[in-house]
Amino acid sequence: MKSVIKGAVAGVIALSLLGGIAVVAQAQTDVIKARQENRKAINSLGRDMFKQKDGSGDLAQLADMATKAAELNKAFAGMFPPGSDKGDTLAGPAIWTDRAGFDKINQDAVDAAMKIAELAKAGNRDALPAQFAAYGKTCGGCHRGYTTADPFKK
Repeated sequence: MKSVIKGAVAGVIALSLLGGIAVVAQAQTDVIKARQENRKAINSLGRDMFKQKDGSGDLAQLADMATKAAELNKAFAGMFPPGSDKGDTLAGPAIWTDRAGFDKINQDAVDAAMKIAELAKAGNRDALPAQFAAYGKTCGGCHRGYTTADPFKK
Protein backbone atom coordinates (compact mmCIF):
# COMPACT_ATOMS: atom_id res chain seq x y z
CA MET A 1 0.00 0.00 0.00
CA LYS A 2 2.84 2.38 0.88
CA SER A 3 4.48 1.80 -2.49
CA VAL A 4 1.21 2.54 -4.27
CA ILE A 5 0.87 5.82 -2.37
CA LYS A 6 4.53 6.69 -3.00
CA GLY A 7 4.04 5.94 -6.70
CA ALA A 8 0.91 8.07 -6.87
CA VAL A 9 2.63 10.95 -5.08
CA ALA A 10 5.63 10.66 -7.41
CA GLY A 11 3.28 10.67 -10.39
CA VAL A 12 1.47 13.77 -9.17
CA ILE A 13 4.78 15.53 -8.57
CA ALA A 14 6.04 14.57 -12.03
CA LEU A 15 2.84 15.76 -13.70
CA SER A 16 2.96 19.00 -11.70
CA LEU A 17 6.53 19.63 -12.80
CA LEU A 18 5.67 18.89 -16.43
CA GLY A 19 2.64 21.14 -16.15
CA GLY A 20 4.82 23.87 -14.69
CA ILE A 21 7.27 23.50 -17.54
CA ALA A 22 4.40 23.73 -20.01
CA VAL A 23 3.09 26.87 -18.32
CA VAL A 24 6.55 28.48 -18.46
CA ALA A 25 6.95 27.51 -22.12
CA GLN A 26 3.49 28.92 -22.90
CA ALA A 27 4.29 32.15 -21.05
CA GLN A 28 7.53 32.51 -23.03
CA THR A 29 5.66 31.93 -26.29
CA ASP A 30 3.02 34.47 -25.27
CA VAL A 31 5.57 37.17 -24.43
CA ILE A 32 7.43 36.53 -27.69
CA LYS A 33 4.14 36.85 -29.60
CA ALA A 34 3.36 40.04 -27.69
CA ARG A 35 6.77 41.45 -28.66
CA GLN A 36 6.18 40.51 -32.29
CA GLU A 37 2.75 42.15 -32.30
CA ASN A 38 4.23 45.25 -30.67
CA ARG A 39 6.90 45.48 -33.36
CA LYS A 40 4.36 44.91 -36.16
CA ALA A 41 2.32 47.78 -34.76
CA ILE A 42 5.36 50.07 -34.40
CA ASN A 43 6.49 49.18 -37.92
CA SER A 44 3.11 50.04 -39.41
CA LEU A 45 2.86 53.20 -37.37
CA GLY A 46 6.42 54.17 -38.25
CA ARG A 47 5.72 53.84 -41.98
CA ASP A 48 2.72 56.13 -41.62
CA MET A 49 4.66 58.61 -39.49
CA PHE A 50 7.65 58.73 -41.85
CA LYS A 51 5.32 59.71 -44.72
CA GLN A 52 5.01 62.99 -42.83
CA LYS A 53 8.68 63.45 -41.95
CA ASP A 54 8.84 66.66 -43.98
CA GLY A 55 6.06 68.14 -41.85
CA SER A 56 3.65 68.56 -44.76
CA GLY A 57 0.85 66.40 -43.35
CA ASP A 58 -1.79 66.72 -40.67
CA LEU A 59 0.17 67.65 -37.55
CA ALA A 60 -2.57 66.62 -35.11
CA GLN A 61 -2.59 63.16 -36.67
CA LEU A 62 1.20 63.03 -36.57
CA ALA A 63 1.20 64.01 -32.89
CA ASP A 64 -1.24 61.19 -32.13
CA MET A 65 0.83 58.65 -34.06
CA ALA A 66 4.07 59.74 -32.39
CA THR A 67 2.46 59.50 -28.95
CA LYS A 68 1.27 55.98 -29.79
CA ALA A 69 4.79 55.09 -31.00
CA ALA A 70 6.19 56.27 -27.67
CA GLU A 71 3.64 54.14 -25.79
CA LEU A 72 4.47 51.06 -27.87
CA ASN A 73 8.20 51.53 -27.28
CA LYS A 74 7.66 52.06 -23.57
CA ALA A 75 5.66 48.82 -23.35
CA PHE A 76 8.27 46.98 -25.42
CA ALA A 77 10.96 47.47 -22.77
CA GLY A 78 8.99 45.29 -20.34
CA MET A 79 8.56 42.36 -22.73
CA PHE A 80 11.86 40.59 -22.08
CA PRO A 81 11.57 38.46 -18.94
CA PRO A 82 14.35 35.97 -18.24
CA GLY A 83 14.02 32.89 -20.41
CA SER A 84 12.16 34.62 -23.24
CA ASP A 85 15.28 34.51 -25.40
CA LYS A 86 14.39 31.04 -26.67
CA GLY A 87 11.93 30.28 -29.45
CA ASP A 88 10.75 32.18 -32.51
CA THR A 89 12.41 35.48 -31.69
CA LEU A 90 14.91 37.92 -33.17
CA ALA A 91 15.77 39.20 -29.70
CA GLY A 92 19.54 39.19 -29.38
CA PRO A 93 21.46 38.08 -26.30
CA ALA A 94 22.64 41.65 -25.68
CA ILE A 95 19.14 42.50 -24.42
CA TRP A 96 19.91 40.38 -21.37
CA THR A 97 23.68 40.89 -21.16
CA ASP A 98 23.56 44.67 -21.73
CA ARG A 99 20.18 45.47 -20.26
CA ALA A 100 21.20 49.03 -19.37
CA GLY A 101 22.17 49.70 -22.99
CA PHE A 102 18.96 48.18 -24.30
CA ASP A 103 16.85 50.15 -21.84
CA LYS A 104 18.68 53.36 -22.79
CA ILE A 105 18.17 52.98 -26.53
CA ASN A 106 14.55 52.05 -25.94
CA GLN A 107 14.06 55.13 -23.74
CA ASP A 108 15.79 57.22 -26.42
CA ALA A 109 13.15 55.94 -28.87
CA VAL A 110 10.37 56.88 -26.46
CA ASP A 111 11.86 60.35 -25.97
CA ALA A 112 12.44 60.90 -29.70
CA ALA A 113 8.84 59.91 -30.52
CA MET A 114 7.51 62.22 -27.80
CA LYS A 115 9.63 65.04 -29.21
CA ILE A 116 8.01 64.48 -32.62
CA ALA A 117 4.61 64.70 -30.91
CA GLU A 118 5.62 67.93 -29.14
CA LEU A 119 6.91 69.52 -32.34
CA ALA A 120 3.77 68.50 -34.23
CA LYS A 121 1.51 69.88 -31.49
CA ALA A 122 3.47 73.14 -31.55
CA GLY A 123 3.17 73.34 -35.34
CA ASN A 124 6.95 73.35 -35.75
CA ARG A 125 7.13 71.79 -39.21
CA ASP A 126 10.69 72.97 -39.82
CA ALA A 127 12.13 70.96 -36.91
CA LEU A 128 10.41 67.69 -37.83
CA PRO A 129 12.91 66.33 -40.40
CA ALA A 130 15.80 66.47 -37.92
CA GLN A 131 13.68 64.89 -35.20
CA PHE A 132 12.61 62.09 -37.51
CA ALA A 133 16.30 61.45 -38.21
CA ALA A 134 16.92 61.24 -34.45
CA TYR A 135 14.01 58.84 -34.03
CA GLY A 136 15.19 56.68 -36.93
CA LYS A 137 18.65 56.52 -35.40
CA THR A 138 17.21 54.92 -32.25
CA CYS A 139 15.41 52.32 -34.35
CA GLY A 140 18.56 51.46 -36.26
CA GLY A 141 20.64 51.34 -33.08
CA CYS A 142 18.35 48.74 -31.61
CA HIS A 143 18.31 46.68 -34.81
CA ARG A 144 22.11 46.71 -35.02
CA GLY A 145 22.84 46.04 -31.38
CA TYR A 146 20.00 44.03 -29.91
CA THR A 147 18.61 41.70 -32.57
CA THR A 148 19.94 38.52 -34.10
CA ALA A 149 18.88 39.71 -37.56
CA ASP A 150 17.50 42.96 -38.91
CA PRO A 151 13.79 42.25 -39.56
CA PHE A 152 13.83 44.72 -42.45
CA LYS A 153 16.59 42.95 -44.37
CA LYS A 154 15.03 39.81 -45.78
